[in-house]
Amino acid sequence: MPPVTEHQYPSNNELQTSAELIAQRQPSAQSDELEYNKIYYVSDLHLLHRLHLNKCITEEDIDYTIQNLILSILPRPFNYKSKMLLIGGDTSSDFNIFKRFVYWLKQYIKPHQQNFQVIFTLGNHELWEFTNHSLNSIVEKYRILLNKFDMHLLQNNLLYATGTGIEEITEKELETISSDALFNRVKMASTIIFGGLAFAGKNNNFNANQGIYRKTLSRQQEIEESAKFEALYDKICKNIPDKNVIILTHTPKTDWSGNSTLQKKYVYVSGHSHKNYFYDDGDYRIYSDNQIGYFSNTISSKFFYLDKKYDIFERYADGIYEITADEYRNFYRGKNIQMTFTRPFHKLYMLKKNGYYMFVLQYDNGDLYILNGGNIKKLHLKSIEYFYNNMDKEIDAIQTPFKQFTKFQTEISDAVKAFGGSGNIHGAIVDIDYNNHIYVNPIDLTVTPYWAATMTYKIAYPSIPSLLKAQCPGLYLSYKRLENESTARQLIINNKLKIKEEEFYPDTDIYQASMQVKKMQRLNSNILTIWTDISTKKLSDKTNNS
Repeated sequence: MPPVTEHQYPSNNELQTSAELIAQRQPSAQSDELEYNKIYYVSDLHLLHRLHLNKCITEEDIDYTIQNLILSILPRPFNYKSKMLLIGGDTSSDFNIFKRFVYWLKQYIKPHQQNFQVIFTLGNHELWEFTNHSLNSIVEKYRILLNKFDMHLLQNNLLYATGTGIEEITEKELETISSDALFNRVKMASTIIFGGLAFAGKNNNFNANQGIYRKTLSRQQEIEESAKFEALYDKICKNIPDKNVIILTHTPKTDWSGNSTLQKKYVYVSGHSHKNYFYDDGDYRIYSDNQIGYFSNTISSKFFYLDKKYDIFERYADGIYEITADEYRNFYRGKNIQMTFTRPFHKLYMLKKNGYYMFVLQYDNGDLYILNGGNIKKLHLKSIEYFYNNMDKEIDAIQTPFKQFTKFQTEISDAVKAFGGSGNIHGAIVDIDYNNHIYVNPIDLTVTPYWAATMTYKIAYPSIPSLLKAQCPGLYLSYKRLENESTARQLIINNKLKIKEEEFYPDTDIYQASMQVKKMQRLNSNILTIWTDISTKKLSDKTNNS
């Protein structure tokens, strides 16, 4: 998991991380837009500073500068594919300038509005002008403006994209909604976004006492607002932990949360600090590297990919279920697999076991057929229970390409756990602890132990013991106690090492490979679509011999 640190004053951070703002990342391995949403983002535009830098005097000057800025942050070229732009606060401390920005933004996206959504959060600068207003009235003022131009405001509410557009679960609804109701609302959503200003209630160094809201909000109000936001965030993490949720906040997580742990699969987008930084190993994802700030003349939008897939049967326990044709089609739609299913049938079954699915169609005469999208193949028994009971055996018989890799990686994980490390597996990586990891190459099964502060600031070590000795002295002592034991674990962690000596390792290839591993580890998107009849033959032979 990436390190999370408190930020300093924005102007200092901006100068220190200007290279990260300008840097363009390598294209993600997850670039198939049939399977992934492309999400654009930018924050901290600080329009008044832009206008001042451009020496704008007349209204024509202002409009010209705003239009050029909009052209620089909009994706080019526009096309038919669905896109989304996140604007993470501190757009303007002047409401009229904010209004002009939104007006001109609307003019440029109007021809593409059906396929292009714009979502704003407010920043602390958006509150400056409204000293004598309540926070709720300020939020409502911005919400009304954005709604007028068919854009969306995120402030303690949850937005989710469906096939028909953007739906909302309001803050009030989120406070009372049940776990099942929340999951059912978003279970077929391709994109889920929760966020808001979030405030700086947990930041003891840079907060309302330093005037970051001018006189609009007190320190006590700020603490209360962060606590309110964190409670809603915790509820979302608890109730929809396996979705790819975007957490879009103006302030970074350390400002509003007392818990530094990130939710796996969630994408964290923030601004405010002007500390440009990103991290993405496929599990933990932080995209805060497009905070434009006060001084930069480099303005553009950046983007990340978000898995569109969803699973409508995610919360079903293992078992055999009778389902409808619409549920079957919706399941495939959630997997982004194109198929047509119009067959008549007597019953349609969904079998779920250990995270895998099998779909079986039954005709009036009791004959069973395994489904592969819209195609069917007859099964040689009429017992649905038999196929459920033997699903795991059938999956094992398929021999996935990663079977050897998974076995080896699991052995490494067990070895790490034996000396007290985490052993958590994600993609091609096994965690030792927060900063120390082991990369297992899926091609040749070589091992690279490494310490990481960021994706590009890494040190690779020639062996796991040398990494432990340098970075984890406590775990190293535990390892030494095991070293004298002649166990398979010790052989595993001493063999197949990739490098010969300690070295700085700035490349991000291991993370790209890790994301590919995660993608390839799926067995037909966890759908069993063939039956080899091996188990069926054994049962028939046994029956014939009895």
